[in-house]
Amino acid sequence: MKTCFKKNILSFLGFLFLSACSTYMGNEPKLELSTIAQKKWFVGNKQFMHQQNSGESSLHLFYDLKPDIDLINKEINFIVTSPQKGTNRLELDLVSGQHFVEGKLCKQDDLTKKFNKELFIPAYTTGLVPRIINESGHFQKIIVFGGKDLYSKDFYHNYFRVKVVGAIVRKECLKGNCQKTKLWSDNMVLVAVRWEDTVFGDVSDLAGLKKKVNWKRITALLENSQGHIKDEETFYPGFKVGGEFGAEQALVHLNKNSVYLVDDKLYEMRSSCHQIYDNVWKELGNDTLFEQELKALKTDKERRHYIMKTPIEQGSLFFSKFQKIFKEYGQEYLTCAKFVYPASINESFKRFWFFAHYTAIHLLYDLGYSYDCQQGRWGKKYGVKLTSGDLFLKKEFKYCNARKTDHAISSSVRMLDRLRILGHESYRFIEYDQNLKQQSNKIYSWVKFKDKVLNCKEKKKSNQVHIKNFPKDVKWKDRRLKITKNGELRKE
Repeated sequence: MKTCFKKNILSFLGFLFLSACSTYMGNEPKLELSTIAQKKWFVGNKQFMHQQNSGESSLHLFYDLKPDIDLINKEINFIVTSPQKGTNRLELDLVSGQHFVEGKLCKQDDLTKKFNKELFIPAYTTGLVPRIINESGHFQKIIVFGGKDLYSKDFYHNYFRVKVVGAIVRKECLKGNCQKTKLWSDNMVLVAVRWEDTVFGDVSDLAGLKKKVNWKRITALLENSQGHIKDEETFYPGFKVGGEFGAEQALVHLNKNSVYLVDDKLYEMRSSCHQIYDNVWKELGNDTLFEQELKALKTDKERRHYIMKTPIEQGSLFFSKFQKIFKEYGQEYLTCAKFVYPASINESFKRFWFFAHYTAIHLLYDLGYSYDCQQGRWGKKYGVKLTSGDLFLKKEFKYCNARKTDHAISSSVRMLDRLRILGHESYRFIEYDQNLKQQSNKIYSWVKFKDKVLNCKEKKKSNQVHIKNFPKDVKWKDRRLKITKNGELRKE
């Protein structure tokens, strides 16, 4: 069974990232312009269910919907992330399927000086296409013109049908001054209009759209509104707009170069991830009988006597089991942690917060950090990530004793917070997003923190959102027994 679901995850990795696969998406029947999404993904096993405070399962906008791409009429379904009227930059968390505020917009000038007027609120709605992962392994983004009043209403539960009129290539700078290093990553952004909009409804291509909008301003917004690379006090462009596609060419490119997460692959992955989560919890979630009985004793004398008559079995202690499980499931667990919700806080606080800590370790490794057992601290390990495979994983935590293992886990959440505070790429844990002006703002998930910032004209006015650190009242409970191999009590 173990080999089977590990193969499923690896198969999904290959399906998603390694093969330039093409999935025919056909000519689907035309849907309504606005449709309430139906819950499917989180219905079922409550142990893995993202739930609202009412106990009702949450809607997962990305997994519960389908793109329904019509290649003839050039129509597509999309999910709103940031409505045109808003002053917040919203994103969708893939794991929980919930919206969160990534940052606030502010007044700024075009960093490249090509557009000489002030930039603030985009003249379009930003969104993504459900179930589609682009060739870079990210959401397929889309910008939509028209329908701003419609899209700003209850977009947390609705999806919308639009007409694709073309696409642009938006290049993202991965690091430093890309004007010199040329380290740009290309991603296609679809451009669409609302069918029945009085201004844009008759637009059928980019040429027609450019007659109705200030395209220089649109380009400047696309290049500036998602932030820049900041090195000390110098800002470098984080994005730039490149080439263009016609509508048909864009949809053909999408069909050939992106991945459509079909039901059988998606639910197969979910089942495999649930099995991995259950196995990790079974091995690491609770103390062994030896650990339970030793911890139940009240005096040092009783513990010494118990240890002398009860040999410690190899691999029975938490730190030893942790090393084994980390090596066994490391790469697969990271994939699962990025796609599938690990535990429901409504069902078990203990299990949920265990996985919050355990996931933090894997996210640090994915960012290129590792734990030095001798130094007892996290540090950058250049050129090596968790996805490098088993050869790298076999060395990790090999020289960590029980105390260092506990420290690696407990300090992982603080390390992610520290990276974020320093402005580095990281992850942040959101319980409730206080920046969302709506009732259903329960997230309880790690979300990506990007290292790009806006160059606000009002320097005293921060464009950062209200961000809390990992909950201070949630602490990793040390699992070590504070004993040495020969049974003496450890003085620590």
